[in-house]
Amino acid sequence: MPFTFDLFLVQALRAGVTVLSFWAMTPRETLIAMEAAVWRAEQAQAGQMAQAWHMAALTRQKRMPGLATLLARLKPSKAKKTPIDERRREFESFKASFKASGI
Repeated sequence: MPFTFDLFLVQALRAGVTVLSFWAMTPRETLIAMEAAVWRAEQAQAGQMAQAWHMAALTRQKRMPGLATLLARLKPSKAKKTPIDERRREFESFKASFKASGI
């Protein structure tokens, strides 16, 4: 099938790109937006599958775990506090590496 902008627009619209955005973007940017939409859909599907798996697993439990126990597992671990001086040194080192590489 030959390439047409109409067909490309239809695919972009299916991916959630608006008509205004479609005409404001380059074809490469449009493809990137479409790939991002596919990634979001895959992530949503994976989340739904995980949710279904958990629901099925919880229905097989003889004793339902407490909600607080389940929610505690979702909390991220506390980030290590780093002194500001150490962060500044890291940042200066990062800047120096960019200057050295000519970027």
